[in-house]
Amino acid sequence: MTVIPLVDRVGHVAGVESIVVDGRRWYFGMDYGSDLVVSPLVEDSGDMAEFAAQYMAQSDGMHDVAYWADQVAWADENSDLVEPGGNVYDSATLAAGIDYGLLYLFGAVTGWEGDVFADDNWDEISESLDDAEVQRRLRESLASRLPADWATVFAPFFQSGNEIPPKV
Repeated sequence: MTVIPLVDRVGHVAGVESIVVDGRRWYFGMDYGSDLVVSPLVEDSGDMAEFAAQYMAQSDGMHDVAYWADQVAWADENSDLVEPGGNVYDSATLAAGIDYGLLYLFGAVTGWEGDVFADDNWDEISESLDDAEVQRRLRESLASRLPADWATVFAPFFQSGNEIPPKV
């Protein structure tokens, strides 16, 4: 399977992370220094190793598929983003709402770009919209900016109507 890189995310110094949704493990590249996800979600470990060998680097340069296969295997049980088990979700959990870790991850996927209320004056709308409408706009904006595979895997949250955690 050919995995197509995210726009402008080729050549980053990055590591491999994984997330489990409804029992299915998904891999992705993470540039920890820039807080950016640098790949789509990849279900097959071999495809992730091939993707990383072609499009990702380490601080000492590019590496072959065998090197990245070890990194992918590491990501099955380890993470530099979350504590053990902090990367496991199911549809029911997602439908109930997301945690700050997942909100951070969505920000890293979208490149921290996009203003939910870019066409509106926030001072005016914050007074005129109820909380449910603000939350709806936040979910729609975030879902529309995620690459298709990310929006599909996390659809239970985006379809739920539940709240996004407030900024801290």
